[in-house]
Amino acid sequence: MKRVLQIIISIALISALAIVIIDHFEVFDSTSPAEITEGHTNSEFDEDSAPNFKLNKLDDGSLELNELQGKGVVVNFWASWCKPCRNEMPAIQKVYERYKEDGLVVIAINVDESEDTITDFLEGFPEIDFPILLNDGQVMEDYMVMNLPTTYFINPDGSMESHYLGELSEEQLHVLVNEILPSD
Repeated sequence: MKRVLQIIISIALISALAIVIIDHFEVFDSTSPAEITEGHTNSEFDEDSAPNFKLNKLDDGSLELNELQGKGVVVNFWASWCKPCRNEMPAIQKVYERYKEDGLVVIAINVDESEDTITDFLEGFPEIDFPILLNDGQVMEDYMVMNLPTTYFINPDGSMESHYLGELSEEQLHVLVNEILPSD
């Protein structure tokens, strides 16, 4: 009888854990654009200025976030070994091409890979023409990046609009980018 009770308790605990894990991932895997603008904001950043950073570009020079005031900014944290990151790169490029004339800037911050690794990866994506920045370690801490990909959407006034954890589709990006584009 004691053994049967242990099995029942074990099954109940495993089931509860599975439900918690499934619920967690459903929050971040929403595919409905209507749901994207709800539930994907980070309350610690709401109405706060995005943490500034100045990072080296892969190709040369540096870029400082504060220099982009007046633009809608997408900050994407990624790595070449991250399959969802690779999957969303073409969608990010398409959305960037569509809205760059409207004041959109896309910044892709690579997470701790060598310049050679990044360059080799980008050879498979010759259409990518938004800046690729090199992580300094501090920016990931400032943006509380724990998973990849993680993407932040910053308003023209420098405040955080929202963020998204996980792979973004082109449809989702259109919705989120339209929230941050400068008004004429």
